[in-house]
Amino acid sequence: MFAIVEIKGQQFKISPKDKLQINLIPDKEGSEVSFRRVMLISDNGKLEIGKPYLTNYEVTAKVLDHTRGDKIRVFKMKRKTRYHKTIGHKQPYTNIEILDIRTATAKAEQAGAKKTAKPAAAKTTKTA
Repeated sequence: MFAIVEIKGQQFKISPKDKLQINLIPDKEGSEVSFRRVMLISDNGKLEIGKPYLTNYEVTAKVLDHTRGDKIRVFKMKRKTRYHKTIGHKQPYTNIEILDIRTATAKAEQAGAKKTAKPAAAKTTKTA
């Protein structure tokens, strides 16, 4: 089973237990995140393509850590004017591990099983 998911404006081909490096997301390390922008699902030869997204699927992932990429050096120079400048940049990334690719209805069923139903209060009507 694999899926193509859009995360922070980039598309990734993912499978369960894959590890990805994506642009920085503000979630804490160890927390779970879900991505709803699933574009394609392939499950045992069955292929579903969204227009542009599939509304009934979601991907859950665990945030492993936050890192920074390699330093990129930018050198600017204008000849004959004695102008030169070097600047650098390190792009922040988040490492995630894909836990599960499932339908959104399966998640709702699991959440419903966790909640306990409270007994309904008896309604009383007043007549004048």
